[in-house]
Amino acid sequence: MTESELHRRWQSTTAAPVMSLQYVQHRLQSLERRARRRNRTEYVAGALGIGAVVWALTQHDSVALQVATVALLVGCIYSLWRFQRVARVAAIAELVRVGDGLSAYRRELERQHAVRHKNFRWYIAPSLPGALAYLVVSVAQSPENTVVYACIVALTAVWIVVAMSVDARAARHLQQEIDALDSLRGE
Repeated sequence: MTESELHRRWQSTTAAPVMSLQYVQHRLQSLERRARRRNRTEYVAGALGIGAVVWALTQHDSVALQVATVALLVGCIYSLWRFQRVARVAAIAELVRVGDGLSAYRRELERQHAVRHKNFRWYIAPSLPGALAYLVVSVAQSPENTVVYACIVALTAVWIVVAMSVDARAARHLQQEIDALDSLRGE
């Protein structure tokens, strides 16, 4: 075997692996299923949260608490509406070529990564003013229940931290998949 043949064989073995159209479609469908499942969970949690806030609105006689509750309700509804706009799963049509499929898959990975990466800015922030107003007015009107309110704040903080860490972990996994696709393309 000559040196040029060895060189040619070495170069042919370092070529990027070939992906079948079926595999790319399988990955796209898997991404869609995961996103739809996550979205359903978020919608159910959002609907339960909005239901709880509406129930709380009917329980208060104080105008200040009602105003704070309405502010919280508006923030919750806006967050759920924004989530629906940003996180909905793109309908991915049947693809003709693997190259088109990889591009569509990468775009959807990027979109889902953007949804998960630092989403607290548009997800939690709109509800925060109403929640803080509700807490301040509640403590001012019922100081004897301060311990109960502190427990609710602590549980809410734990929920927010857990939700943010789950989203950060999912964003890291999505970024790893994007990086793996880029390495296949030689970018």
